Amino acid sequence: MPQSLLDISNLAEAHDEPLLAAQIRSHVRLVRMQDGLLDICLTERAPDNLAGDIAKHLTRWTGTRWMVSLSD
Repeated sequence: MPQSLLDISNLAEAHDEPLLAAQIRSHVRLVRMQDGLLDICLTERAPDNLAGDIAKHLTRWTGTRWMVSLSD
């Protein structure tokens, strides 16, 4: 189970999703994280669908449903 944004970025790389890994590193700031819940802040230039993509891929990769919420 990932414990940090670096873990999530590494998971993306391991699953042949280099663009997603780069977007996580460039546009996501961690607010809070626990198993199945990721609370993040996105930069102004983040793609509109980034939070949804992260949730979808994390759920598929870990076998656990993830909720990704956005904070200011």
